[in-house]
Amino acid sequence: MATVRQYAAWAERRIAATVVAEGLRVGLLGVVQGPLTLTYRVRLLQPQPAALRRLLALGDALAQALQVQAVRLSQAPGAVLIELPLPAEAQRTPTASELARHSQGLRVCVGYDALRQPVHVDLRQHGALFWIGPSRRGKTQSMKSTLYGLAAAQQGGQRLRYAILSQKRADWQAFAPAAGCLGIVSDPGEALLVLRWAAALLRDRAASGTSGAHYVIVCDDLLNLLAAEPDIAAPLAELASMGAGLGVHLLAGTQEAGSKRGTGGAGVENNATARILYRSSSAAAGARAAGQGGAGLEALSSARGDALFLADGESIRVATGLADDRAIMLLPTGGERLRSPWAAVATTGSQPAATTGHQLQPAQLAALHPADPASGGSGE
Repeated sequence: MATVRQYAAWAERRIAATVVAEGLRVGLLGVVQGPLTLTYRVRLLQPQPAALRRLLALGDALAQALQVQAVRLSQAPGAVLIELPLPAEAQRTPTASELARHSQGLRVCVGYDALRQPVHVDLRQHGALFWIGPSRRGKTQSMKSTLYGLAAAQQGGQRLRYAILSQKRADWQAFAPAAGCLGIVSDPGEALLVLRWAAALLRDRAASGTSGAHYVIVCDDLLNLLAAEPDIAAPLAELASMGAGLGVHLLAGTQEAGSKRGTGGAGVENNATARILYRSSSAAAGARAAGQGGAGLEALSSARGDALFLADGESIRVATGLADDRAIMLLPTGGERLRSPWAAVATTGSQPAATTGHQLQPAQLAALHPADPASGGSGE
C-alpha cells in the first residue's frame, strides 16, 4: 500500500464486509494510528450479549480477510477496539528518551497504548514489575527504557539507587557510570549476595520503621539466573511481597511464568501485580504468563515491543520502548562512584558465619547496608 491512509481505507472495507457477512450492524467511531497498530473504534448499533460475543470472536476471520498475522478485538468504554498491525514500514517503536518525558518520580512511562496515550506504572503501588515473553520480543529493551525513565525522572539521580543483575553484561554497560548505579552483576553467586542484601535492607526498614533512598533491583533473564543460582528464589519472594511499601522495587524479565524455574515460584508471581507480556507461542503459555485466561496474547504481533500491559487484572495493548545507549550515557554521573553495599559480604569469600539459609542476623545488617551506601568506593 502506498500510504497508511490508503491502507486504512482498504482495511476498513475488508472489516466492514466481514462484519456485515456475520449479520452484525456496527458504526465506525474513528481510526487511530498508534506506534505499531491501526485501531478501529466501532460500536454495535443494536447491542445484545449474543451480538457482542459474535463480534469479539471475529479475530481469526478478520486476520484472514486482512492478510495479517493476527487481529485483536477488545472492549473499551462505549466501543469495541479492532487492532491490526501496521505495515512494517509504518511501524515506529517509541524511544526511551521519548517515554521518559512522561515519567515523574516513581511513576514511570513504560510505553504508548494503541490510541497513542502514555501508559504508566507507579512503583509505589506495584513493587514488582515483570516482563514475560519469548526471546527477541523486546523485553530487555523495554526494561532498559523503564530504568532510564526512572533515573532521568529523579532529581539528578540523588534519591534512586539501582543494581543490575544480568549475565548479558554488555546489554547494560551504558548504565555503569550513571549516578545511582550500584553495579552491574553478571556472576550468579554475587547476584545472590545482592538479593540477600536487599532482603536484609527490607527487614531492617520494616523493623525500624525508617525509610530512605529508593532502591531498584533489575533482574534480566531471570530464567537463566534461577537455573544458575536457585537460591535467589527466597529473597526474590521477599522483595516482591514487601518491597513496594519499603522503597525497594523489583524489575524482572523472564521467558516464562507459571513455574518456579521461570519466576522463582508462587510467592513471587502472586505479588507481581503489574506485568508486560509479549506474544506467546500458544493460548496456554499466554494464560500462564498472564496468570489468568483470556488475555489474548496470541493475538499480538511478533513485532518487537508489541505487548500487553496487565495491572490488577486490567489489560492494555502497549508499544514498549527502545533504549539508545547513547542517551543512557548522558545520564548524570554524580561525581563519586557508589560503593556496592553488598561488597562487605562479597569480600569475605563466604556467607557470614551467623546466617541461616537466607536470614541475615541483625548483627550483620550494618555491614551489609551502611547508613550511607553512597560513601566512597570503586563501584562494582
